[in-house]
Amino acid sequence: MLKLKSIVESLQIHAYTTKTKVFVAIKGKTLMSNIKNYAIDLKCDNTDFYFNEEGNISRALTIRCGNKRMVLQLGSGINEIR
Repeated sequence: MLKLKSIVESLQIHAYTTKTKVFVAIKGKTLMSNIKNYAIDLKCDNTDFYFNEEGNISRALTIRCGNKRMVLQLGSGINEIR
């Protein structure tokens, strides 16, 4: 789960520093983006979102992977594992 958090945060930073929109889709054990695809360590529920040119997430959401969850919040930009 920490690997997933790290990847998501690096994609957010990429969106902000390059001023480009970064699309993200999670399907099972794969995170796909318009930057790069990644294998992740846990099977997660399918979801998609994007980071805009300012690094803001498109919507608040919870990514569920097994019995763990990663909460992505609007506004604060905080990503939290529960």
